[in-house]
Amino acid sequence: MIEVLTANTPNGKKITIMLEEISYEYKIRKININKDEQFSKEFKMLSPFSKIPVIIDHENKISLFESGAILMYLGEKSGKLYSEKKKHLINQWLMGQMAYVGPMLGQHHQFHHYNSGKSKWGEERYFKIAKDIYKDLDERLNKSEYLAGDYSIADIATFPWIARHEWHDIGLKNFKNLSRWYSTISKREAVKKGYDLLKRGETIPEV
Repeated sequence: MIEVLTANTPNGKKITIMLEEISYEYKIRKININKDEQFSKEFKMLSPFSKIPVIIDHENKISLFESGAILMYLGEKSGKLYSEKKKHLINQWLMGQMAYVGPMLGQHHQFHHYNSGKSKWGEERYFKIAKDIYKDLDERLNKSEYLAGDYSIADIATFPWIARHEWHDIGLKNFKNLSRWYSTISKREAVKKGYDLLKRGETIPEV
């Protein structure tokens, strides 16, 4: 049994999508980040930076924090979506998501979606970066069906961030290859189930 301590965010959705893809039994323990539950002493013992998600693998008696590390662990444990032969390719796109795509789109959310009008500099800076991310991903997906060739944890890591495209106001439909990739992944049953992290009937936004 995998226990997932998480919230309904892109980083949280990565893990439930992966668990659905590999057909592992899991249970959700919701961490209410709006009430600062991530800063509790109990949670900080599991996640030193007070960030979700965290998993507890009760079978192996270990806990892990950081969504990228969790995806790698689950890929290795299951033998799925983390090909040994293509690990170097998968890792570079996974790290690109962790270090760039997620943090920069997260800043775009803060300035453009949550705090619009408070900082012209912040809005303009992160809008440009977000648009560049769309362009860069579109260029890559013009050469490859998925980010690392075959569908992998790199796609699972990136998908939930692009799924907030309505917040970005960039126009996903204007990026042909990225839209194709997004639509293809959106149709996967495991992705639909994992995206609905809290099991409230949440659906994936269309292009």
